[in-house]
Amino acid sequence: MTLISTRNADAIELLALNEDTIGRLYEAYAERFPEAIEFWQGLARQEQAHAALIRRFGRETDASAVFKAERFRSAAIRLSTRHTEGEIAAARAPGLKTINALSIANAIEQSLIESRFFEVFETDSAELKTLFQKLMEDSRDHARVVLARLNAYRSLPR
Repeated sequence: MTLISTRNADAIELLALNEDTIGRLYEAYAERFPEAIEFWQGLARQEQAHAALIRRFGRETDASAVFKAERFRSAAIRLSTRHTEGEIAAARAPGLKTINALSIANAIEQSLIESRFFEVFETDSAELKTLFQKLMEDSRDHARVVLARLNAYRSLPR
């Protein structure tokens, strides 16, 4: 483990950029599905808030935060971000259905939880621990909300 450095500040920005990109995807879904605009915009705002929190962490962190290099795979985060950018393009193309958007959002949120993206730092700071906990709880909430909406949509008569 190493202390956060300029090199590791790039890791923080990658995490924030990933959250920004997910937020942009949800904004694209809000535009695509105006009947669910509040749902998608709510998720988008929360993702944008996550990006801001991560960047704040990067500005406010001190020597009490330790970067766990063995937990961080920049290539995986870049791949995730590129994939989400591809989904943004797909959201603007003809043919995307609500079920597809909900399934994609569900996969993204589940992936964030399973990959434990927010566990790449270790700290004794109560404030930073609270921040990381909030990010994980929000991701779990997103996953629950998206999955519930997906399941409700699946149960609609066709």
